[in-house]
Amino acid sequence: MLPMSSSSTIRTSSPRQNVLERLSKLRLPSPAIVVGLLLACVFLLRLPSALVPHEFNVDESQLLSEAMKFLVAPRPWMGIASCGPLNSYLLSIFLLMGFKAGYVLAHIVASLLVCLQVLVAYLTLRRLGSEMTAAVGGLLMVLLYGLSTRTDYLQYSTEWLSTLLLMLGFYVFLVWLDDEASVSRQGVQLLWLFLGGLALGAAPWAKLQAVPITGALGLLYLIAIFRARSCFITRLRRLKEVGAFVSGGVSTTCGILAIVAASGAMRDFWYSYVRAPLAFVGALSLATTLQNLFRLILTTPVHQLLLVALLGLALLDYASPGDKFRYFPKRNKWAYGGLVVYASAALFTACRSNNFFFHHAIFFIPPMSYLAAILAVSGANALVQRRHIESAKAGFVLALLSPVLLFVATMALYMAYTLRYIEKVKVVQQATSPMQREPKPAHLREIFSGLKIG
Repeated sequence: MLPMSSSSTIRTSSPRQNVLERLSKLRLPSPAIVVGLLLACVFLLRLPSALVPHEFNVDESQLLSEAMKFLVAPRPWMGIASCGPLNSYLLSIFLLMGFKAGYVLAHIVASLLVCLQVLVAYLTLRRLGSEMTAAVGGLLMVLLYGLSTRTDYLQYSTEWLSTLLLMLGFYVFLVWLDDEASVSRQGVQLLWLFLGGLALGAAPWAKLQAVPITGALGLLYLIAIFRARSCFITRLRRLKEVGAFVSGGVSTTCGILAIVAASGAMRDFWYSYVRAPLAFVGALSLATTLQNLFRLILTTPVHQLLLVALLGLALLDYASPGDKFRYFPKRNKWAYGGLVVYASAALFTACRSNNFFFHHAIFFIPPMSYLAAILAVSGANALVQRRHIESAKAGFVLALLSPVLLFVATMALYMAYTLRYIEKVKVVQQATSPMQREPKPAHLREIFSGLKIG
């Protein structure tokens, strides 16, 4: 009797095992190709809306006016109240290059900032996970920002630049942690710390609302300097590192305040950029913050990322043997701890204001994308690597959480779609009302954008 061949063994394997084996052997193209595809996709998806020659928000007109004024007198808070001088300085660079001032320019610059956010997200997730994790995280941000129909995520808002600077600050923190080969090269370490402080310190000058995230990540830097690395580093060197980080953090502040003081606009700066936003945010209210948290989850793209993260958690729990379930790998505790700090501070910032706006979610979307991508890829890998899938049984935690998670996810989607439907009906009624003879372009855009979330 002839022995059974290896090919017959393969035929007897279950289809699920074959699919999982193929998934485990999936290889992505080179990082340059993946990044190029992600950036091209998000830019092209946003291009039709970017070419609309109308303002999506009144802040665009103010930022463009200030940018044109900077061509003559590059001093903020002189004649025009500033939403954040760095945003107008960025537009003025394109005006100096010869581009025509207009809303199309502002929308294109917003799309370029989104592309840079996708790039930084990809590089950050490569540090936190793998190439697959980076690709999944970049894809999540491409889908959220590329397919968005809400003008809050299409306009040139002050959140884009400030969020990019915060993402850069967190990325530099990861590079500094992982740069073990240059521990002996003090200059390289000091340079990374200076750049990290520079990015974090500049973020509030694009949007004052970024101060809590800057403060949280800055404190993380300072604690990590003394606790995250080898005890053989001398105290003098740690003090030098603190000095480099603090120097970078205050550089932008000192430069802008020097310009403001020299132009005699310190009083205008204080009342228009500090006192007025604080009065607009209002006193801290736990009830209002919780209400804003529900609004953030139900009416912004955050709920989509939350569903991806919950799916990853369920896969991790299902595929983890016995009681060895853990959310993150044991290595890189400082990196993952820093991500939790970043996400928590961003969530607080997005929900803190007593006047909630949808574009506040831009602060929270990058760290939430990181968490969703890490959990989803970790859960998929755990499921693929499990040998006996057919005989596997969900643990007690999965049996307890699965119905709850499914119910919450279903209700969240239903409420989100319901809220968006009510909103669309109101917009249509306002645009078709006899009192509204000439509907605003923003109203028409909302009507024809469809019932898409985010």
